[in-house]
Amino acid sequence: MTPKKPNRRPLNPRSFQRLACKSMSGNTQSFLPGEIASRERGLGFYLAPGMPLPNPDPVLKKMGKDISVYTDLLVDDHVGGCADSRAAGVLSLNWAVDNGKAPSRAAAFCQDMLKALDMPRLMSEILSAPLFGYAVLEIIWQLGADNLVRPVSVQKKPCTWFAFDGYDKLMFRSRENPMGEILPPRKFLLSSHKASYENPYGQPVLSRVFWPATFKKAGFKFWAVFIEKYGTPHAVAKTPRGTGEAEVADLMYMLDNMVRDAIAVIPDDSSVEIKDFAASGGSIDAYERFLAYCEKSISKGLLGQTLTTDVGDKGSYAAAKTHMEVRRDIVDGDKKVVERTFQQLINWTCELNFPNEPAPVFSLYAPEDVDMAQAERDELLTKIGVRFKPAYIQREYDLKPEDFDLVDPAAASTPPIPGGQPATQFAGKAPTPAVPAASVDPVMAAADKLDPAALQAQLEGVLAPVMDAIKAGGTYEEIEAGLIAAYPEMDSKQFQDTLARALYVADIWGRITANKN
Repeated sequence: MTPKKPNRRPLNPRSFQRLACKSMSGNTQSFLPGEIASRERGLGFYLAPGMPLPNPDPVLKKMGKDISVYTDLLVDDHVGGCADSRAAGVLSLNWAVDNGKAPSRAAAFCQDMLKALDMPRLMSEILSAPLFGYAVLEIIWQLGADNLVRPVSVQKKPCTWFAFDGYDKLMFRSRENPMGEILPPRKFLLSSHKASYENPYGQPVLSRVFWPATFKKAGFKFWAVFIEKYGTPHAVAKTPRGTGEAEVADLMYMLDNMVRDAIAVIPDDSSVEIKDFAASGGSIDAYERFLAYCEKSISKGLLGQTLTTDVGDKGSYAAAKTHMEVRRDIVDGDKKVVERTFQQLINWTCELNFPNEPAPVFSLYAPEDVDMAQAERDELLTKIGVRFKPAYIQREYDLKPEDFDLVDPAAASTPPIPGGQPATQFAGKAPTPAVPAASVDPVMAAADKLDPAALQAQLEGVLAPVMDAIKAGGTYEEIEAGLIAAYPEMDSKQFQDTLARALYVADIWGRITANKN
């Protein structure tokens, strides 16, 4: 007999199918296996138990030194200047704690907590992470009278005191445990720059500029020797054969005085020749060009560009703008390092004080300047009778309600705009008068004041000198000369004001009708 086929329901491609994994023993498991590629099983990698993970930085490995060698680089004027310029881009930002989904009490507590700390110093210490790859800050917690735990001190500790184990866990290398000891939770903040599984120490930016800075330091030494040796013209004396050693010594003494005093008295049978190596050409500026190249390499390594530190003689506005955008991108990356570190501090604070509640969000932002184009537009709108509400002023100009009052300009001795409603301006403390019924719709009132015939007459008045110059001219040169002579006589101010009102009324009316539709 032919065996019956099992009655299997066809798979529905739109339904969820649970997959099972079979182990080598044949037992069915409902989960996938854990980590397979690990340091313990990796080919060509061995780490003894209890040993810290070595820093894979290529410069440190080649030199056999620790990360403290990068500290000496900051003494260089160009390296230190570029590092300060990079950090200044973040230190100039403002910080804020947003509620997000967190309760208002938690946001206010975190805001006050950060205000009590030295924020400029903390931000500066965290910004050492991009330079050295990572930065470690220790937190000192304290229980307050309100029964809430808060950090009363956050201090950066030397990077050489810390290392990572085979599981990328931060360890403290103490005297009792030189190889490192595991740290307690919520005690140390770790700021890292481009850290990865392969390199938990992060990528130090100073590693890129180590060799240019080292060669620059050596180049200065050789340049100083070169200038001392060849920067001053040499005096060469020629004496007849058979001159005694005593006479030669006296002549050398005379030449030595000549270099200092520019005066020498020599025998008449001797001669002196001045050798000026600078005048002979050659590569006397080789050291200067070499050091300039090293500094450009340092600028590119720390800032990603060169024009913000060395303009040179071939700079342009477009190139400088592009270079500033590159630097801004780097600053944005460093900003995220600072935000992640403070966000971790806020998360731990909320876990200790407000468990099972979302944490507020820490952010850095640039202070925005007033948009002059928008301010001029709003000024023109007030001249045609538009009255802005306090909510608009708060939203568009980032002002608080207690910072301003909207008052009638008549109270501030401001004459009203002819043909329109009184303008609204910022002034001191004064009550806002009620809007009369006749000015409920100032846009329509301003539109009624715009007479098309008057606008056409004003336009013809502006163009009248132009038409007269064209009619009086016989050739193109005469017309051009007539237009140049007629231009100063053109009075277009009234026409420009009227046209500006018409354009803004049309724009506001279009917005109103669009919202109604």
